[in-house]
Amino acid sequence: MHLGRRHLLRGAIGMGAVATFGAALGPIGRLVAQPRPLGRRLVACYFEGGWDVLLGPDARDPARTYPGIQLGTDLLDAEMREPVEVNLGGARVLWGAPMAPMRAHADVTTVFRGINMNTVAHPTGRAYVNTFMSPAGSAPRGSSLGTVFATGGELGPEGPILPFVSVGLPAFNHRYAQEANALQLDRPREVMPMLSGPARRMPTAIEALLAAAREDSRACIGAAYEGRDPAEEQRLSIARMERLESEGLASRFDFAGDSAEMQQVRTRYGFAANATDGAGLQAAVAAQLVKTGLSRSVMVRLSRGHDTHNANWATDQPTRLSEGFTAMSALIEDLRQDDPDLARTTVIAFSEFSRTPRLNGTRGRDHWFAASMVVCGGLRPGVFGATNPDDLGLIRVDPERGTQADDGMQLMPEHVAATIVAAAGLDATDYRVDPITSLFPAA
Repeated sequence: MHLGRRHLLRGAIGMGAVATFGAALGPIGRLVAQPRPLGRRLVACYFEGGWDVLLGPDARDPARTYPGIQLGTDLLDAEMREPVEVNLGGARVLWGAPMAPMRAHADVTTVFRGINMNTVAHPTGRAYVNTFMSPAGSAPRGSSLGTVFATGGELGPEGPILPFVSVGLPAFNHRYAQEANALQLDRPREVMPMLSGPARRMPTAIEALLAAAREDSRACIGAAYEGRDPAEEQRLSIARMERLESEGLASRFDFAGDSAEMQQVRTRYGFAANATDGAGLQAAVAAQLVKTGLSRSVMVRLSRGHDTHNANWATDQPTRLSEGFTAMSALIEDLRQDDPDLARTTVIAFSEFSRTPRLNGTRGRDHWFAASMVVCGGLRPGVFGATNPDDLGLIRVDPERGTQADDGMQLMPEHVAATIVAAAGLDATDYRVDPITSLFPAA
């Protein structure tokens, strides 16, 4: 017997990827219910390959010269040359032209600059921005940021069916209940098969064999076994699928469909009905997951192709950044429909590191350790941290104000995570740094 990908995905929903319902549940009928309040929502957007912060959140004025920076403005297309001026929390800030779509959300945006990634190796950097804890080599330490946010509310029958979904990224759970585990998908289109009813029922003979196997597994349980009863797991899995199907959410992910909603989604996010990947589709999936109440946290590989070591830097880097920030802006606009001030939503964008301030011999940029991150929602708007204006180097900053201070701290990814996690009312002790409380929103 061959089990297709749909069966495997649907089995993962109930049997371990996100074991949402624990042994202490009441009757199965409680599971077939309407979505409950989610608590704080998180969407984490990964720009893969190492983005160029000079074309994004840490831009420089092309009318000036900088001793250690080669802007390469003349190599860019005309529309990508001039940075845009943005007011963040009263501060005048320059963003690279590819980041211009994000101006619409400057009122809810906090930019962290001068973050020491402490690596220029892709595997290490990817592990770091997944858990926001310094990895052991390239091996992640701690739990994914999405896992942490998944714990920010009910994880049983009163909570979301899929608390944490990760699309295109691995996910880790170091110490939290298994209910916070991620459902990991390779591509955004894999969501709909999970939510749809089975294409066909199993033949009666196969159903009988499966039932017998369940009974056999039950008979193998010894008195000392403390895990969940396989038969109970099966019943809960069925109930979870019934809840999914009863709520009729599959149509909300039918991105090739002709419904008015799907046409609006494609228009908002700028992708075609036959799209299988891309920044717009990734953002649309993330938005639908949290808007429908299916998920509390989502991580997506929003944008790819940023590892521009060669002359393709001048074309691919600004194009990919523009696509990513356009999709991110559409995502935030969408989420602000039911949460105008992002009072219960956090969207964060990051890459594994940045790119060198000077062009290399092939007119590209290599890997650089001084990174930036963009957070929308959950914090006071503004800029925290900085890089050396002349060479994009790391500098120490005041731990409260984020301005240059020789006796200050070196900003690390842990500071960013501890701050947004603590501001959301969650436990940030794993990061082993103090959250930046000056960025907490006013009570």
